[in-house]
Order: sequence, then structure tokens, then C-alpha cells
Amino acid sequence: MNTLPKTARSLHQYLSTHAEAEAIAAARALRQAVPERHWRYGVIIPVCGEDDDLLERIFAQCLASSGGATATHVLAVICLNRPDEHPRAEYWQQRNRDWLEAQKKAASRVIHCATGVYWLEFNDQPDALVLVRNDSGSEATRPIPRQQGVGLARKLAADCLLELMVSGTVSEPWLFSTDADARLPAAYFDSINNLPAGVVALSLPFEHRWHGSMSENSDRGSAKQGPQAIHTAQRYYDLRLHLYRVGIELINPAYAWTALGSALIVSAAAYAQVRGFPRRAAGEDFYLLNKLAKVGAIRSDATERPGRKVETGDGRAGIDRSSDDLPVSPCNPLPVITLGSRFSDRVPFGTGPAVESIAALPDPQRQYGFYHPEIFLALAHWRQGVCQWLAAETSGMPLSGHLQQHGAEDSAVEPSLVSAMLEKSLPVADFIDKLTRQRVNAQQRLRQFDEWLDAFRLLKAVHALETLFPRLSLPALAQNPNFQRHFLPRKAVKKAFHDLWPIA
Repeated sequence: MNTLPKTARSLHQYLSTHAEAEAIAAARALRQAVPERHWRYGVIIPVCGEDDDLLERIFAQCLASSGGATATHVLAVICLNRPDEHPRAEYWQQRNRDWLEAQKKAASRVIHCATGVYWLEFNDQPDALVLVRNDSGSEATRPIPRQQGVGLARKLAADCLLELMVSGTVSEPWLFSTDADARLPAAYFDSINNLPAGVVALSLPFEHRWHGSMSENSDRGSAKQGPQAIHTAQRYYDLRLHLYRVGIELINPAYAWTALGSALIVSAAAYAQVRGFPRRAAGEDFYLLNKLAKVGAIRSDATERPGRKVETGDGRAGIDRSSDDLPVSPCNPLPVITLGSRFSDRVPFGTGPAVESIAALPDPQRQYGFYHPEIFLALAHWRQGVCQWLAAETSGMPLSGHLQQHGAEDSAVEPSLVSAMLEKSLPVADFIDKLTRQRVNAQQRLRQFDEWLDAFRLLKAVHALETLFPRLSLPALAQNPNFQRHFLPRKAVKKAFHDLWPIA
């Protein structure tokens, strides 16, 4: 069993200066209420307007088929929340109240640890520590500001769990993050075993299925459109996610992961090092992983092996693929998280809103657009050219000239057009100017460029190149040679694609 080093400076510094004070207080209240209780694993779950059987659905499979973990080993840290100033705020407030009362009735023991903090012990499912941010009557239980949304909800639960780890109440130093629509698979908790050195987070593979019992599927128009329309819309969005991930892998494997808070596992030390989840209404998982990718490797079965940045001087963009030679460990392949297909407006953007917008299209096969494969190939060539230029100890040619010379022979557009579009959307010139003025060697220049052109800037770059390469409909994507060559052979893409475009 792993243990969290109490002397880790970053952990204590984070808890004392960056963690949410109410989360720390909740953890300490739990320890005072049940000092004899200890758990091995901690799972954080933001909950807003969910069904009463949430915990049973989430944990049933992973505990029933687990070789080691049982319900008594697991503590679910739940932030029961709703955003303020939302059209459905009152509806969610009542749903949350009903959910908490149902849990209290189902629990074998209930302790009110502090204002808005409840510990629930169950006979056949994990214990739950519930942090309430649902009611306006108390400062401790006030709703979450809408602009901070699910990011703050996850941060509250994660900070609380981190304090429990430092105190020894929870022993495994990994933050397991999931959502109310998830079904955790067998061997879920074994994912952290035998990881290659340098891995700081795991982005687990996922699949979406229709879970008809979920109330969200009856109060967001699902009853009118039917389960098939929702599930088909979900398939379009899943293909988009897989295409984007493979495209980023062509550019830089270090950032080739899918950011889903429901399928995320993070090292406690790394979480503290990057100062935790950002307080955002959406995209908090993306921005956390983006920070984590700069301090270690993100483990995902989406890529062959996690890319790890090292100092190299040969133009390979500072990515060490030596992990490709690591022996297959018991955690390979990673278990697949099952997620429910549903509409949701809990966040302003993300899976739920995207699925709802796709389902509203009269003809998604013709109307829904996928990123053009050429965008990723053009970005890969551009980045490789910049890396080669930076790797040269002395370069007698300006970057623009090198990129023009470096341009791929089979490129659909002139390299100068790609560079021009990127310079409009990203501060490329300023960064290169500052970098070349520094007295650093080629290895350091490559590393700094790798961290500068991160997941966020890659996303901006993709959007910038849509002017040159407009999105493709599903039939047009099927006929695209670069899709067939670089994307379709990948297992996840092939499955998602043929779910929509069956093999003749």
C-alpha cells in the first residue's frame, strides 16, 4: 500500500495557502466525529439534482467484482451543490434536499459533523462525507457562484480529501474523481497499481450508454425525442472527442488525453503542486490536466504509452517515448468507465449541452461538423519545424524561412498561410523572441516551447486553422484520405465512427 509522505512540502503548503478553508474544516470535523474510522480510497463526486440511488449505481459494479476493495475501504466525498443565479436553481435546490434526506433514511448511521457537513455510514455501499452548498440560509451552505460552478464543487471535495490523506484518515495518495452519471468498472481502484515512474494522473477510457432510469433523461426533453435520439447524438460527440485526441497525439502525445472529470485519477502530490482544480463553471478537468501534463505524464490507454517530457536536443520536441518499452503491468489496459447518455445544463459547455444541441439538429449526419484532419497534420508539421529550428545551436535562417523550407510536400496549403494564421491567434513571435534572447541551451528551449504550446494553446491553434480547413460532415469525413490514413486505424476512432457509419 502506498502512503502519503507527511513531510511533502507541497502538500502542506497547498493546504495552508490554496485549499478551500471550509473543505479543511469539513475534514477535521469528520476526524473529530469518527476518529476511529479510516479508509483506503477516496472518491470525489459533485452532485446536483441527482437520483436517490446515485451511490448504488456508481459503485455497484466496481465493488461487486473487485478483488480487494470493499465498501468499507472507500469514502465518497460529495459536494452537494447548486449554482446560484441559474434558471433551474430552485428546482435543483429541492432535488438536493430530497436527495440528502433519502440518504439519511437509507444510512445505518448519520452524524451531523458541522454546519452543512454530514457523515453517512451504509451497510452495503461506501460511506459518504457530504459537503452541502445548496441553501442560502447559512454562509457555510450557500450556493456556489455560477461562474465558479463545478470547478469549485470538485475543488471543495478534493481539498477535503487531500486533508484526510495528510492526516492519515485516507491512505492511498490518489484522488479518484467521477460524476453522478458514471458506473465505475471492475478493477477501478487497481488502476493506480504498478504505474510507470513519472505518471501524475490517469485519464481513463470511457463509453456512453443509455441509462433510462436517470431522472435527467425525463426532464430535459428526452421523453419527447426518445432515447435513440439522445444516444445517437452522444455518438457524434464521442467521435468528435476521439478524433480530437488522436489529432493532438499527432502533434504532441503529452497532451493527448480526453478531459472528463468523471474518468480522472490524480496523484495527491501533483494535485497540490499545480494548486488543484480551477474554480470554473466548466472545463475544470481540462485546465487541471493541462497543468498536470507539465509536471509529469498523463496515463491513458488512448495513446500507446504516456509521453514524458525530457531534455533532448535532436528536434523530437522533448518527448521521451522510452516508456514504450515498459513491460505491460496489471493496470494495462485501463478499465473503461461507463457514462450515461443524457442532456444536462449544469454546465455552460461540455458533454451535456453538446449532446442536446446535436440532438436538436434535423439532419446531424449532414449538419454536424467534425474538425478537418488536415488541421492536425498542418499543426504537427509546423510544430516539428519550430522544434527543429530551436534545436539548432545556431541557426543562420530566420524561423519563417525555416518553416517555409520545412513545409510538408503533401500539405494542402502553403506553410506560410498556416504560420500566418497561428501568429494571429497565438503570441508566437513574442514567445520566440523572448526565448531566443535567453541564454539557454537547445534542450531548455525545446522544453520551454513544449510547455508554452500546451493543450490550451493547441486548442486555440486548432480553432484558428478552421479558417483554412472548414469542418467536415460525417459523409465528407468518411471520404477524407487523411482521416482514413491517420485516424480511422485507431481503435477508439474506428468503433465510434462505425457506430455512426456502419461497414458496408
